[in-house]
Amino acid sequence: MRHIPSKDMLYKRFPELGEKNNQLRHLFDDWKHESISSRDMVTEADGLLDGHGIEHIRSRNGKAEAYYVNMGDTYTTTILLDTSKDRI
Repeated sequence: MRHIPSKDMLYKRFPELGEKNNQLRHLFDDWKHESISSRDMVTEADGLLDGHGIEHIRSRNGKAEAYYVNMGDTYTTTILLDTSKDRI
């Protein structure tokens, strides 16, 4: 089962988004219910967050893999999709 952050968690982590938090939550709901692909979900999240594209990371042993929105600053909160756990 796919896991997504709660509405309260989104508002806490992205207070600057305001109403866009609702759009982000609906996007995650669509992904959770498989109405949108993982790739499309992350791409749309990049647009909502005004990110700098999607990045891919993989653990050295290849067991963990994720996609995340590049926010341009290491310390800025972002969205990460853990593909092995199906979790945002």
